Amino acid sequence: MRRLPDEGMGMIRRFTFFLLLLAPAALSVAGENGTYQMFPWAPLPALTAFPAYVSDRCREDSRIYIEELGKLTLWAAQMFDSSGKLPTGVLYGATYEYGNYDQCLSVEGEREGELEEQFNKTSIRGQYCLAEITIDPPSEAEGNSSSKPNIWDKAKEAQMDPSALPRTHLHWGVCVPDSCTAVEVQDYLTVALRPFASSLAIGNSSDDTRKPSYSVRLSSSMCTTMPRGDENSDPDSFSGGIALCIIIVIFVAIVIVSSLLELYEIIEKDQSILRQRGIVMKILRCFSAITNIRRLTSRPDKTEPFAFVNGIKVMTLFLIIFGHRFIFNTSSSLSNPEYVETLYHRLDTLMLMGGTVVVDTFLIISGCLLVVLLLGELERNRKLSIVLIFVHRFLRFNRGLIPLYMLAVAFYATIFPLVGDGPTWKKNVGQESEYCAENWWTNLLFINTLVNPERMCMIQSWYIAVDMHLFAIGVPITFLIHRKPKIGKSVLGGITVLSAFVAVAVTYFEELDPILLVYFKTLLNLRENPTFQNSYIQSYMRALPYFLGMTIGYIVHDALKMNIKTPKKLKPPLLLLTLVSTLAAVVGSTVFLNPNYQHYALTAALFNPIHRLLWSVGMGILIFAEATDSSYYT
Repeated sequence: MRRLPDEGMGMIRRFTFFLLLLAPAALSVAGENGTYQMFPWAPLPALTAFPAYVSDRCREDSRIYIEELGKLTLWAAQMFDSSGKLPTGVLYGATYEYGNYDQCLSVEGEREGELEEQFNKTSIRGQYCLAEITIDPPSEAEGNSSSKPNIWDKAKEAQMDPSALPRTHLHWGVCVPDSCTAVEVQDYLTVALRPFASSLAIGNSSDDTRKPSYSVRLSSSMCTTMPRGDENSDPDSFSGGIALCIIIVIFVAIVIVSSLLELYEIIEKDQSILRQRGIVMKILRCFSAITNIRRLTSRPDKTEPFAFVNGIKVMTLFLIIFGHRFIFNTSSSLSNPEYVETLYHRLDTLMLMGGTVVVDTFLIISGCLLVVLLLGELERNRKLSIVLIFVHRFLRFNRGLIPLYMLAVAFYATIFPLVGDGPTWKKNVGQESEYCAENWWTNLLFINTLVNPERMCMIQSWYIAVDMHLFAIGVPITFLIHRKPKIGKSVLGGITVLSAFVAVAVTYFEELDPILLVYFKTLLNLRENPTFQNSYIQSYMRALPYFLGMTIGYIVHDALKMNIKTPKKLKPPLLLLTLVSTLAAVVGSTVFLNPNYQHYALTAALFNPIHRLLWSVGMGILIFAEATDSSYYT
C-alpha cells in the first residue's frame, strides 16, 4: 500500500478534527443581515479549560485534555466523543442526550513528568456526569408578535398540559476528567451556557425579559467514575452487603440440607427422619424445597367455598403487573414522548391509567376473609381472644412474610446498587438504597406510610402497611359482631360511612386529585406527589373498600350458615352487574385523566369514595355469587 505524504496525513488529521467540531460548533447560516446560529444551545465544555477557581488538579487535567484533543490523541478524542452534542428531538419531548456512558468510563489518559509526581496519580480517567438543565422560557414569550409559533410557544404549551413531558427540563451527558467534582462541573456548565441562552432570546433581542433563564443541577449521584485500585466504596454498605450474602448462603444451605433429607425419606420410604425427631427437624422440614413446591402446585379443594378467591387474586395481579409495566415503560427516557402524550386522548389508554382502583380488590378480599374466617373460628372456639388473634398474626408474619420482607429491604439497602450500571442507575437506584438504609425500621414497624413517606423504602411496600393497619381495626370489630351483633354491625356500618366522609374531607381540603394521575410529570418523582403522599398510600383513604369487604364477608357468612345458594339462572345477571359496576369506576376515572379536564375540588372529593364504592360493590357481587355456589368448579 502506498503511504500518503506527511502533508496528506496532516490534511486528514485536520479534516477529522473539523468533523469532530462540526456538529456543535459550525451550525451557523449566512443570512441577509449577516450570520446567525441555527441551534446555538449546544455548548461543548470539553473545548474550554475549567476556570481558575476550580481545584488545581481539575484545571490541569482539563488543560491537558484540550491539548491532547488538538493532537487527536485517542483518549482525548474518546472523552470528547462520549459527551452529548447537539440535542435532537427536544421539541418532541426527547429531553435526554446521554452521550456514550461506557466509552466515557473506559477513557484513561497518561500524565507525564512533574504533573505525575505532583498529583500522585499516573492517569486521567473519564467521569460521566448527567447534568439536569432547567430552562425558564422568556417572560415575554406570550407576547410573541409573529403569527408563527416559536419554540417557546411549544414549551409553554407543554407546561400547561398536565399530561405532557416538560420540554424545558433537559438531561445532558458530559464526559470530563475524574479529578473534577460535580460542583465544579455544575458551576462551569452554568457559565458556559450563558452565551447560548442569550442567543435563544425572542427575535435575538438583547432585552433580558426576552431571554430564557436557566439553572444547572449536578450532584455527586449524577456522576460516575470507574473506581481506582486505591479507592474503596462505602465501608458500611460493603460490610452490610457481605453480611446479607452470608445470611442468604445460610438459608440456601438450610434449604439444600432439608430437601436432601426429605429426598432420602422418599427414596428409603422412611417417614421418621424429619417427622419424628424433635422440633428442630419439624422446623427444618418447613424449608424443604420439595414440601414447598408441593404446596404451591397443589390443586385447591373444589368443595372449599372460597377457592375461587385465588383466581381473582391471580387475575388482579396480572392487571396490576400489566399496568405498572406500561407506566414504567412510558415514564423512562423516550425518543418519542409526544406520541405517548397522544395516547392520553384515547379511551383505551385512559381506562388503563384509570385502573389504579384495581388494587382495592386485595383490600376487599382481605376484609371479607377476615370476617368469614374469624367468625367461623369464634363459633367453633369461644375461648379465642383478640390477643391470641394478634399473636397468631404476628407469628404468621414472622414465620413467612417479615423475614422475606426485611431480606428484600436489606437487599435494597446494600446489594441493589451493585447489580447494575448506567447513566441514571446511580441516581435512581442509589436513592432507593439510601432511603432503605435510613428508614428500614419504618417498614419493620409497618409505619412507612406515616413516617417519612417522601423517603419511603421500597415504594411498593405501602400496601403491607395499609393491610396491617386495617387488620388491627377490623379484628376488634369482628369480635364485637360475634359477641354483640347489633352493636357490632352498627359499628361496622358507622366506620364504613365515616371512612367515606374522611376520603371526601381530605381530598377536598387538601385539594387533591380524586385518583392518582399517572402522567409523565407525576412519575418524575412519585413520592413527592401530594395525591400519592396524602391519599394513595394512606390507610384512612383506603379504609372504605376494606370495610366494605368486611360487610360483604358478613353477608356471605350468614348466607353460608343459612345454606343460601345463588340460583344458576341468576348468575349471569349478577356477573353483568359486576362488569357494569367495575367498569363504571374505571370509565369514570378517565374524565379526570383527560388533559383538558378542569379541576373542581368538590367533584374530585365526591368521586374519590364513589369510584371505590362502585368497584367494591362490583367485586362484592362477584364474591357473593361465587361463594354461595361453586358450580364453576364442577
